[in-house]
Amino acid sequence: MNSSPQLVHEFIVHRFWSITLDLQIQIPLLKNLMQQVTISISAHDGRLVWTHTTSGKLPSKEAFHFKKQHQLKIPWTKCISNRDIRPSKATLVWRVMLGKLPTDDILAQRGCYFPSNCSLCQTCAETSLHLFFDYSYSLKIWNWLAATLDTPLHFQSLEDIWKLANRFSNKQCKVVVNAALIFTINVIWYATNQLRFITSKFPGKAQSL
Repeated sequence: MNSSPQLVHEFIVHRFWSITLDLQIQIPLLKNLMQQVTISISAHDGRLVWTHTTSGKLPSKEAFHFKKQHQLKIPWTKCISNRDIRPSKATLVWRVMLGKLPTDDILAQRGCYFPSNCSLCQTCAETSLHLFFDYSYSLKIWNWLAATLDTPLHFQSLEDIWKLANRFSNKQCKVVVNAALIFTINVIWYATNQLRFITSKFPGKAQSL
C-alpha cells in the first residue's frame, strides 16, 4: 500500500512544504517547484484557480473574453459585412481579401504551378494586385469611380481601398462608397471570367464603364 502523501495539504507541515526523501529521489525538480508556490495562511481545501479573474473561477463568459483578446481585429470586415450589400457580392470580396480567389498567384501558392497569363492583358502573369489595380481596364474603372466621387484614389494594397470611405463624414455616404468598391471588384472579376471561359471580348456591361 502506498503511504506517500496523496493530497496537497499532506505535503504541508506547520505552513512549510514537507517532501519525503523517496519522492525527492523520484522527482528531483519537485522540491524547487514546490518552493516557488506560496502557501496560504488561511486553511482551505485545495482547488483549481483561474488567475485571470479576481474570484478564481472560470465561467464560460470569462473563457470567451480571454480567447477573444488573442483574435486579430480586422477593421475592413465591417465594410464588407453590411445588410445593404448583397451577400453574393460581399462573398466574392471576402475571398479576395482573404486570398481565397483562384488567381494564378494564389493557385501557385497552393502548389498548382503552370504558365500564368492575365486574362485581361495577356502580356504578364496574373496576380490579384495586377488584376484589380494595375491593368489598364481596371484602371479605367477606378478612374471612373474617382471622377464620380471627386476624390483621388491611390491604393498600395487591397486593405487601402477600405480607407476611402473614411474621407466622408456622412454614414450613408460611407455605405455607398463601400458598395461601389465591392461592385467594382465584382465587375473586374466578372470581366476576367467572361474573357477566360466564355468570350474573347469584354462583356458589354463592363465595357460601358
